[in-house]
Amino acid sequence: MSESVIGVLLVGVMTLLGAMTVIANVVTVIAWRWKRRRESLFPLVGGLLAAAGLTALTGSWWGLAPLVVDPGCAMFVGALIAEYRRQAESLPRAVALRRRARG
Repeated sequence: MSESVIGVLLVGVMTLLGAMTVIANVVTVIAWRWKRRRESLFPLVGGLLAAAGLTALTGSWWGLAPLVVDPGCAMFVGALIAEYRRQAESLPRAVALRRRARG
């Protein structure tokens, strides 16, 4: 087998595993919402695997779509954005307090 064929097969398997994990994450969120059942969520795993595989296969930015679709990635990115916004809002207060302390 050629190295390129092996590479395409590995990327295909990675994409398939990532897509299956994204689907499992979506089913888990549905179970949380409607059945009030708590199950494990694989944050980042499915979205990153599927995004890496699709980006390698397609070579375009559309390969990053699983990062938005995967609830685990979406929650993680949302938490990061909220944390950065909170830190950015507290930054002017910290600068003002330093200026008062200096003089």
